[in-house]
Amino acid sequence: KDKLGFVTGATSRPLMLGDLAAEIREGACELRDKDLKNECMNFVNNDGKPQAANGSTDDFLMSFAIAGQLLRIRPYSEALEKGYKKTGAMEGAVPGQNMGFGFKK
Repeated sequence: KDKLGFVTGATSRPLMLGDLAAEIREGACELRDKDLKNECMNFVNNDGKPQAANGSTDDFLMSFAIAGQLLRIRPYSEALEKGYKKTGAMEGAVPGQNMGFGFKK
């Protein structure tokens, strides 16, 4: 509770990775980044623990999975957006439909 961030543990990690696997399998998300795709292709089950293969990393994959969990915990809602508009949150900026999360070129 004193630590900032998204803590993955024995309960949250399998759930998070299972949800991501289902999203990918069902086409509910797009993997547009080549590094993310590469990490997905090199993510293996090693003695019962899903993890990056030797010599690979899983930073992009875990970030993507955490983002999915955050969207489940606090999905977009018009009421939430109205609350941002009313309070002038984010220094007067009004987040868009995706609550301000996006990528700029």
